Amino acid sequence: MTTLQSKAGTEFLSYALTVGMSASEGRGCYYPTDTLIGKNGRLYVINRALDGVNKGVRVSMCDIESEYYGAFGSYGRDDGQFVWLSSGAIDSQGRIFITDEYLHRVSAFDSDGNFLFTWGKHGSDEGQLDGPSGIACDESDNIYIADTHNNRVQKFTSSGIFLSTIGSA
Repeated sequence: MTTLQSKAGTEFLSYALTVGMSASEGRGCYYPTDTLIGKNGRLYVINRALDGVNKGVRVSMCDIESEYYGAFGSYGRDDGQFVWLSSGAIDSQGRIFITDEYLHRVSAFDSDGNFLFTWGKHGSDEGQLDGPSGIACDESDNIYIADTHNNRVQKFTSSGIFLSTIGSA
């Protein structure tokens, strides 16, 4: 989408282009929930598929010209896998952090999609997660997570050390 401005100052959105195609495997996107833009110009499209469907769960890598660079992650509970991935963020080092609402954890990957580490434990205590969804990084690479079912935002280091909580039920 492209934002246009009229003479009256009102903003409108105008269609510009479509990137990717609908595909549950390989090239394309399948029920995308978030898109990240890496320093390398790659788009990282987070695909979570339908509830109860394990095909299509992955992060697709492409660029604005629809050049396809592969995908990483898959359905499962092991390191580098997801069940219900939701959102992502990229830190200053180019590491990609992905939240998984079902597994209550954050997984980290390098810019090529290689798994680095995971952190997070299910619960309601400080530092624990219950349905982590939105995620963002600040300029110091601290990570902020919308901890959905605990009605709060939590702040962590990029290695998963709890720092503080914002909000409450």
